[in-house]
Amino acid sequence: MVINHKALLTLFLSYLLAEKEITVNSFFPGNVTDELPHYSQTLLHTEVPVGKYLALHPDLTQSTGNFFDNDRNLVLLNARQYNYDNAEKHLLQYLTE
Repeated sequence: MVINHKALLTLFLSYLLAEKEITVNSFFPGNVTDELPHYSQTLLHTEVPVGKYLALHPDLTQSTGNFFDNDRNLVLLNARQYNYDNAEKHLLQYLTE
């Protein structure tokens, strides 16, 4: 079973921050030019409009714990793999104080 840690962290943080009315979502930006890794410097995309959309769109003010693709589509995650218990199990070793 392959589990995406970014999606698990998004879910985990959305649970932890819910009482503070802080929303947490994440996205896959697509193939974007950056400095890491070296091969990505040859990619054509230099902007990530999905990030702006998720941060500013009024319809998403209550959206939390979700994962989106680079076309702004909600990616439905398998609830058996992506839940608070699994997130805690896989991430707690990285999140200790």
